[in-house]
Amino acid sequence: MATKKRLPVTKAVYGPEDGKGLHLPLAMEDGHAPGMARATIFLGCAFLMAFVLWGSVTQFRELTMAPGEVKPVGSVHTVQHLEGGQVFEIAAKEGQVIEKGAPIVRLQPTAALADLDQLKVRSAALTLQIERLDALLERRKPDFSAFGLQYPILRKDQTKAYEAAVIQAQKARDELGARIQLRMAEQKAFEDQIRSIEEQAKILDEQIAMKKDLYDQQLVAKSVYLEVLRQREKLNEGQVTTEGQLEAAKESLIETKIKLAELDTELDRQLSDNRGKLSAELEELREVIRKHNDRVKRLVVRAPVRGVVQ
Repeated sequence: MATKKRLPVTKAVYGPEDGKGLHLPLAMEDGHAPGMARATIFLGCAFLMAFVLWGSVTQFRELTMAPGEVKPVGSVHTVQHLEGGQVFEIAAKEGQVIEKGAPIVRLQPTAALADLDQLKVRSAALTLQIERLDALLERRKPDFSAFGLQYPILRKDQTKAYEAAVIQAQKARDELGARIQLRMAEQKAFEDQIRSIEEQAKILDEQIAMKKDLYDQQLVAKSVYLEVLRQREKLNEGQVTTEGQLEAAKESLIETKIKLAELDTELDRQLSDNRGKLSAELEELREVIRKHNDRVKRLVVRAPVRGVVQ
């Protein structure tokens, strides 16, 4: 019986010359991968999955180069002028760095300053008028030095008005004073006349007594005695009339003195009323001037914060 001899089997290895370019380890060719190889494959898969997961949740920032300018949004301050007006001067240039409070734009001030000047002139006129009234009330000379140099015409007008008021008031006082002197002279004349009548009455009374004795003794005619009685009666009538005139003169004197006192009171009342009206008008005018001053200040638009002009 013939015996078969086993020959060794050699696996074919493909080299570069075969056009395949594949070299496999012998362990893998047997169907079993070594432990190091398995670990390497596992780590590679885990790294790949981690990279995919990281790429799905991570934002990528790109750097792009392009011409332009950056305009901030949150820190931009819009500069406005509520009243508006004509631009007189632009004090800041675009891109210039300015400090807080620095002027940016100046508006045309002509109209605002003209209105403000008119208001100041009116305020000065009211102030001078009030000083004139105070001087009349206090019986003193007015002090116009506060606005005398700045507004000489207003000062001159108020000085004339003060002098005219003083002359008019003094004229009224002089007229009443003259009437008082006249009433006093009349009163004195009536008093003198009454004293004269009383002296005449004493003489007539003596004559009447003498005539009566002579008439009783029938030494004089009755007509002579009656004539003396008629003279006495006429003297009595004259005394009564003169006494009435004296009382009228006294009453007129009192009334004239009262009018003189009331004259100053009435003048002071009128002056006080006028002063009150002027003071109220001046107070309102000062408030208007304050608003116009603010308006003039706002003619210069200033930077609210430090920054760059855009």
